[in-house]
Amino acid sequence: MKLLFITQYRENYGAHDWDGKGECPQYWKNKGGSTYIVENVSIEQAMDPDFSDSIASMISYSSDYAEVIVIADELLDNGDDIPCEEWEAPYVCVDPSTLEFVAEDTSGYTSKPVTSVRRIKRPNAEGKLEACGTQYKIDEKWVSYQEGCDAAAAYRAAQETEMVA
Repeated sequence: MKLLFITQYRENYGAHDWDGKGECPQYWKNKGGSTYIVENVSIEQAMDPDFSDSIASMISYSSDYAEVIVIADELLDNGDDIPCEEWEAPYVCVDPSTLEFVAEDTSGYTSKPVTSVRRIKRPNAEGKLEACGTQYKIDEKWVSYQEGCDAAAAYRAAQETEMVA
């Protein structure tokens, strides 16, 4: 089984001009969201509302400036399709004991020679999910963020040299 969470990211435009005194002005605007999937969920975990609530709490956050809220959650069978847009790269947690989420973007909207991008999120000391790394895939090998940027810059430089010659 797998658990599906769909989030909504909202930004408080009223906070941009706030001087920090008194009550923060409220002018919330929806800005997007993400899909999170926890795979390999046991029957016990699926039946335990605290398990689902703890993951929803880890994914969510709120401040005067922005918030991420879970707007939908669902328990799916392993064979069920993930309901997300074709262009979306959902965050997937394969091992519920680690709660490490990985989103792999293979949409093709990357700079050559990069073929896909992997974004990794893990729980921090406060139990909230935070970004902790980005990797790029080049020639079927995952490389660090810096190596991917360097390879893309070298590719662009070679292309510009060819155009001048």
